[in-house]
Amino acid sequence: MRVIKIGVFVLAFLVGTFSVWAVSSVVFYGVYVPVRALMAPEIVFPDAEPIVSATDTRSGIHVAYAGWDAAEDDKSVPTLKFLIHNGTRSPISYFAHSAESPSPTVTVDGGEPRTLYGCGTGIKTYYILPGTSALVRVTNHSFIYTASPELVKTGTNFTVGFHLNSVTENSKVHFSPTFTLPKKLVYAFLVEVSK
Repeated sequence: MRVIKIGVFVLAFLVGTFSVWAVSSVVFYGVYVPVRALMAPEIVFPDAEPIVSATDTRSGIHVAYAGWDAAEDDKSVPTLKFLIHNGTRSPISYFAHSAESPSPTVTVDGGEPRTLYGCGTGIKTYYILPGTSALVRVTNHSFIYTASPELVKTGTNFTVGFHLNSVTENSKVHFSPTFTLPKKLVYAFLVEVSK
């Protein structure tokens, strides 16, 4: 009888240990990611050296402007691209409707940050694992209405940031360095918005 009790105890202990490990892996390491963590390809910056890249080894969290994509057809819109690099030892997360579209916070010529808040229905948590980067996009509509349409012009200095959560700090906006929009992009943005 004593052997059966010890056997049941050992079995219960092993099942409990495995359950704790499985739950902690889901919560801490991001195994339960609705869409797997994004691995961004190396970004080629047309007119400047990259500030961060997908292989960056610096510590901390970094956001960099990575250029833009024009609308490819009548169903798409121009987008700004940003690279978010996680140089910390733990996963960072953000909330968004899709992995590539966290809500931006924009500053215009060093002014107060402006955040575009949308509907929270369908929001999911996405993770960027330690030592990796994610490529995210900001549509022309999100950018223009966050920055204000009358301020979107060439020569204006912008920074774009995203609310990112880490183990050591709650949601904090991490901003890109200052950048300006090329004339062709300003025109594409304004044409799309006027439709």
